[in-house]
Amino acid sequence: MARGPLHGSILATSCLAVAFAGCADGSGRRGPAASTAPAAQPFPAGGVTAQPAPGGSSAGAVGSAGTGAASSATTGASPATPPAQVVATVTGPGPRRLAADAVEAAVLTLRLEPVAPAPGPVEVEAVRLRAGGRLDDAAAVRTVRLVHDRDGDGRWDRAVDRVLATGAFAQDDGEVELRPQGLDLAAGADLLVLVDLTGQAAPHEDLRLALEAPRGVALRDPAGSPRDALVARATGPRATVGAWVAPHEAVAVPAEGLRPRAVRDGQGRTHFALFQNANMQSNVFYALWDGRAFSPLDDVSRAGARTAWNHDVAVDAGDLPHLAWEERLPQGDTGIRYSRFDAAAFGWTAGETVSDDPTGQQLDPRLATTTTPAGQVVDAVWEGWGAQATPRVMHRRRAAAGWLDVADVCSATDPMVHATDPALASWPGGEALVVWAENEPGRSEVRARALAASGAWGPVQTLARGQGVVARPELLVDGATLHLAWVDDGEVHYARRTPQGWSAAVNVSRSPMAPSSEPTLAMWRGALHVAWIEATAQGAHVAHAVAQGGGFGPIELLTLEGGVASRLHPFLLADGDRLVCLWQDRRLGRQRVFWSWTDDGRLDAPRTVAAPGGDPGRPALAGDRVGGTHALWSIDAGGAAEVFWAHEPAPGAGFAQAENVSRSPHGSYAPTAALLPGAPGAVVTAWEEDAPGGFAVVLAERGPAGWSTPAAVSSAAPAYAPALAASARAAALVWTEARPAPGGGPGGGQGMGLRLRRHDGAAWSATEALAEPPAPAADAAWSPHAAWSADGARLAVAWEAEAGWRREVRVATLGAAEPASAAQVAAVASSAAGQWAPRAAWAGDDLWVAWVEDGRARVAVLPAGAATFEAPIDLTSGGAWQPDLIADGRGPGVLVAWEQWTGADARVLLAEVERAGARPAVALDHGRGPHRRVALTGDPVGGARAAGSAPGRGAQRAARAR
Repeated sequence: MARGPLHGSILATSCLAVAFAGCADGSGRRGPAASTAPAAQPFPAGGVTAQPAPGGSSAGAVGSAGTGAASSATTGASPATPPAQVVATVTGPGPRRLAADAVEAAVLTLRLEPVAPAPGPVEVEAVRLRAGGRLDDAAAVRTVRLVHDRDGDGRWDRAVDRVLATGAFAQDDGEVELRPQGLDLAAGADLLVLVDLTGQAAPHEDLRLALEAPRGVALRDPAGSPRDALVARATGPRATVGAWVAPHEAVAVPAEGLRPRAVRDGQGRTHFALFQNANMQSNVFYALWDGRAFSPLDDVSRAGARTAWNHDVAVDAGDLPHLAWEERLPQGDTGIRYSRFDAAAFGWTAGETVSDDPTGQQLDPRLATTTTPAGQVVDAVWEGWGAQATPRVMHRRRAAAGWLDVADVCSATDPMVHATDPALASWPGGEALVVWAENEPGRSEVRARALAASGAWGPVQTLARGQGVVARPELLVDGATLHLAWVDDGEVHYARRTPQGWSAAVNVSRSPMAPSSEPTLAMWRGALHVAWIEATAQGAHVAHAVAQGGGFGPIELLTLEGGVASRLHPFLLADGDRLVCLWQDRRLGRQRVFWSWTDDGRLDAPRTVAAPGGDPGRPALAGDRVGGTHALWSIDAGGAAEVFWAHEPAPGAGFAQAENVSRSPHGSYAPTAALLPGAPGAVVTAWEEDAPGGFAVVLAERGPAGWSTPAAVSSAAPAYAPALAASARAAALVWTEARPAPGGGPGGGQGMGLRLRRHDGAAWSATEALAEPPAPAADAAWSPHAAWSADGARLAVAWEAEAGWRREVRVATLGAAEPASAAQVAAVASSAAGQWAPRAAWAGDDLWVAWVEDGRARVAVLPAGAATFEAPIDLTSGGAWQPDLIADGRGPGVLVAWEQWTGADARVLLAEVERAGARPAVALDHGRGPHRRVALTGDPVGGARAAGSAPGRGAQRAARAR
């Protein structure tokens, strides 16, 4: 297929027809029903709207030529629901990422269910898919898939199509038909229709999926309105951005912020520099990032009206920063200036002029520090034009005695030779390497020259020869390996030097029709990362790729949103558990410094769910099957605590305005949340209510009409600590409640037992006593937590069992149909220390429990079929509190999060844990604290999310790309 315009707006419209077997009239006729070309209708969910085919026509119908006929239904009115045996409810569109090697671009999530009981089994018989229009690059479409939640557990676990189409979309492809086997709709079925890109597609290529309703099938939109057709629209390989946080402004500047540069010191702090431009003059500023916040910006250049810009930053062996920059000198030319941080004076030294040529322009300094046998030195290189207006690479070293002589590194004498864009790297011991781009008519090369610790220069070396003009080499030292990136004729290339020599050059950007520029390098978690600026018809974007097996993996564009924009000067930094990318980004007519990052947890940026201005209580989260999130929390509202709820319909869509759920004159605390089975989107919450007769557990449900009136479910006072859990088939509510006890009463924490109620998809059961503690009356059960197995067959409840002076975590397990009295109870890990705040989760048939013991966050597993828990795994050595854990379905282990305290400050940490041990924990927050009271949830589409509370904010959220 011939390629069209590389970055034009491309339309690929696919029509999905759903036929069924087992007709309502009992005739037994089987086969696809006829369909007509429907009108494109609005798609009111997740920000995805219906789009007509080119020329304003509707989506092409199955069996048409792919162009579509103009529809008479152009008003957008909803047609009457046709007689139907099967209803397809579209529950959510938009980009999703379901597998590590998948780049899904467009998705329709369907719920198929019979309208009324049928005389026989009701099955989907055939799915036919047509691609109309064309995609810019046919190879960009890898597969189109139909995925089935086979057992109703909320996981997309079966590809019923086994690939509908692969890599061959062109104008009017014709039909692709499949006949899924055994897709019984008696109890309904959840399907996911998605188009999967290779990652090679150009950004902003349009892709659309049109779902139409053939005879005998009714179609509803997410709001429940009947439709003839729905068209979901998604853009390019957007889902590949899922591993990076949403780009946002890194540091606030009063004027324009430009050219971010950063370096990390041996204490894990990041030294950050930029220059600000205001009223046609600029100065170079510095700030320190301590892992939570930036220090106030400090004007280092103090150039005043002379202006200073285009800086570089380095740190020395004492973790002190050094800065070099361009500055307009009094005589009118541009020179190189330098300053360092003086620890004794706790301030920056007066600026020093590094370049000694009073004529011409001295530009683009690069800075490095190292320790030689004679002491610490500072090396500076720059591009010096001089009086002859021919650029050369200049170097100067600063030793204990001051600045030494300036050296012309390239030593070129031909005025046709331009030596530009110097880069600099140094090694402990004093050796330095200078690399530059050298171009003249008929020759383009990346050249280098080594400087020994003694100050002696080695010969000039040619590292790479270009096919076109070479520019902007960048260096990175990783032990004995030297990494080099450069631009050759608009493509980013890479090579590395090991003790065995230089490798062959590799094309990293792989975009011959789009100019690539400004590479930057970082080593993070043992892999080389490259970022650069990729120019497209829609503007400049920051691109990223990781070295894999002698080449580079798929290209990610980190800045797909925002339309046409001017993005420059990317900079990669390995910042501990994060890989950070900074860049200069033009927004609202002004330049700003933006950043994004990724980490081992593949977590999106923490975002504010609500900002009520107080100190929110521990939040509760519930994730649904289409990636939506329900968040609840308690906060003071007019003198009494109230429970609030906010909903995000899809990952990254943003939370709606919060609603007051408790609506009570009394205090409402400690909410818990879950989705009710059998009612798509219905959420239930329970909380502690400070009722006049004593604390009670109160429950409310949200359905189509909104939140129900809160109602007490506990029968005795006091009652505390409700915990909800749900599977696709059942829900459970467990809490602590005063129990009758001979010779004792409920006061002072005495005589407290567990109570359990279950929901079967239709109604709540009667209250049962669970794991009732024996006499004496002072024994009590506190802080329960519940979890269903993935198949809904078993329920686990963990709690603190108080007996005398001890608290020990115990766990009860029982089958879905077993009475609470039949529960099997076991201790997780006996200890003389107190055990607190347990949380439970099932990973397959393995049961995991996390808790805090003597300040340590611990986790243990009860393997399937085992009688006792394995030895606990310690996640911390102290300072931990309030853990939570979930199994997100990616593997055999769990995710554990907890508060980690240091003095009066707390962070929320998260770790992946398997039976073999835990991976290093990552921080869920990067702002000022304390951040605490963590809650986790997961769903089959959006992955795992975490919430916590911070001063003045209701909850923070992070999402895991799958």
